[in-house]
Amino acid sequence: MTLKKNLVWLLFFLFAALFVVYHAEAFLGFYGFDDLLYAELSANLLHGQVDWSDHFSFRWTILGLTALSYRLFGINDIASSAPAILLSLATLLLIFLTLKRHSGWAAAVGLALFTFNHWTLFYSDKVMPDVYLAFFSTAAILVYAHSARNHPAGYLPVLFALLLFGAFLSKETVVLLVPLLVWWLVTDAIQKQHRRFWLPALLTGAALLTGYFLLIGYFTGDSAARFRTILANRYVSFCNYADQPFRELFRRISYGLFSELTRQGLLAGLILLLPALLLARRNPQLKSLRFWGSAAVILLLSANWMTITPTAYNPMCTDPRHYLFLIPLFAIAGGLAVSAFFNLRKYWLMVLLATALFSLLLIPAGKETFGEQLLPLGVVAITGIFFQNRKHFLPVCVVLLVVGLAIKPGRFISYARHINYARQKEFVEENIIRQPFDRVITDEVQQRLLRYYSGFGEQGPELLTWQEAETLPDTDAVRTALLKNNYTEYLSGTPPQKLPFFAFCPEMVAQPVAADSALGMSVWVTHRWKKPRLLASFTNDFEAPQPFWSGGDGNIDSTLSVSGRFSSHPAEFSATLRIPSDSLQLSAFSHLLVSCRLQCLAMEKTDALVVVSVSENQGEELWEGTPVFPQIKSFAAWCPVTVRTILDTHKIKAGAAVVIYLWNPSHNAIYTDDWEITFSGW
Repeated sequence: MTLKKNLVWLLFFLFAALFVVYHAEAFLGFYGFDDLLYAELSANLLHGQVDWSDHFSFRWTILGLTALSYRLFGINDIASSAPAILLSLATLLLIFLTLKRHSGWAAAVGLALFTFNHWTLFYSDKVMPDVYLAFFSTAAILVYAHSARNHPAGYLPVLFALLLFGAFLSKETVVLLVPLLVWWLVTDAIQKQHRRFWLPALLTGAALLTGYFLLIGYFTGDSAARFRTILANRYVSFCNYADQPFRELFRRISYGLFSELTRQGLLAGLILLLPALLLARRNPQLKSLRFWGSAAVILLLSANWMTITPTAYNPMCTDPRHYLFLIPLFAIAGGLAVSAFFNLRKYWLMVLLATALFSLLLIPAGKETFGEQLLPLGVVAITGIFFQNRKHFLPVCVVLLVVGLAIKPGRFISYARHINYARQKEFVEENIIRQPFDRVITDEVQQRLLRYYSGFGEQGPELLTWQEAETLPDTDAVRTALLKNNYTEYLSGTPPQKLPFFAFCPEMVAQPVAADSALGMSVWVTHRWKKPRLLASFTNDFEAPQPFWSGGDGNIDSTLSVSGRFSSHPAEFSATLRIPSDSLQLSAFSHLLVSCRLQCLAMEKTDALVVVSVSENQGEELWEGTPVFPQIKSFAAWCPVTVRTILDTHKIKAGAAVVIYLWNPSHNAIYTDDWEITFSGW
């Protein structure tokens, strides 16, 4: 069964239209960190300003296209999204042109695998370089495939080198393509073929890189500035596997990446491909399937095992956006696989087996993807087992595949409508931007969004994060707005217990002027900034006994520390700070604000809590435990932890004591140091 040429093109335009519809219905705005930094660097580029201390400034493709879009359309959401949408559509076109010459149904399957991958759609309108890398790498592989198939080199070697150079200018993880390029080069050299392709390609690539590094040296004074800047911008993270315990590295390179990519729904194409590769080993007519299938598998294995840093073995983080460049390859290979073996029962039996095996990877990672993708793939496979020889099975197979793959994007559209970025932006414009505020205090992501909405200009109100506002003087008297947004606070990644008290209790310092409960947003206004009164402060660096601290003497450790020579390594309970409440003179205040800052080092996942309690309180004990692990950024590394608690002074009886300690109920390997505790009255 074949599709007519005009119907095949209609199919392409239908899938292309889905990207536009998805942007209109499910645009979720910005993450608020990398994407808005790219936006700001692009805006600065329009004024000739380049920050060479930021490694994002060396990613010229995304900065150049985004800056051009801003020049043409202004700094707004459409201009920010347009380059990524166009590149996503260009990648879709590459997939379509590759598969169309094989069969219309192969094109249909490939377009479905690419378009209905949730992460393809999600990043198709984001200011992120991964979409650029996916386009350039797919185009380069397509050029090599075309040259290998047709042999005459012509302009193709130069185009091949230019596309790889574009990938290099997009993101440094282009290095993951090196094993595939080496494989092609070595096999071609052994078989003594494609010399007219490789020689000009290598010479062009060498010339481009030489010119690039000379240009970088001219601008920065250091030809290796890009790589030095990457190292300088490293931060503590669970993704720094070189610094993690060996068990984390082993988990990552054994099953961790495959488990995460399965959970995120990125491996549908691989599940359809693997059985086909086994069946196509001795079939000379399936050369294209073997080429695209082997390229996809080699790059997946490269992404799993290859290091992305030259100084240590450090494979790439499992965040799905880093692996967008694999999706077009698996879409092409998956389309060829289904087209070649759709009428073979053995193939569908093997697809069902592969689906079952990949389902096992969800056991350590969660089960939500089973219903979103693996179960629909299983249904397609079972349908193929029993009906593969029916006349209209192939179109039914494509429809089932589209419906199954669309489950996760469909759910996300519902979520995006609930978040309602467009209405959030309107709320901010109505209640913040158009109001005469001198200062706006909000979370970090919302602060960045406010700068973006203003075109990254210097005019407008002073914008502060919750943490920055802690340093405001008590005598400050300007019209100040506190902007609360539950969604951007979630994106900021700061646990509520780490925020200043006025971030989660704005009613203590300001009056409400606007709110939208459906959006989780509110605006509070004050004309005079007021700070709580500091009552007492205490520290403990475990170098010597401290007043009011007791216990934990057997937990002192001399192998690890932040400052000095010692830290606390509690088996279950750390040293305890015990302060008589009467000494704090709480009668003049309605609330006692307790702030704990400490350094924590965890060797494993821990359920340890920082406990703030009021004991000897005439039978009414107040107790609050805050987990520290949400603030741990990496194993085996010191991480700052902040815990804040608000106590109602009317519930604290005379003669009671405020008690603070770390409780390690599971006896996990955890260390603490440099405690700083303050008590303030409000």
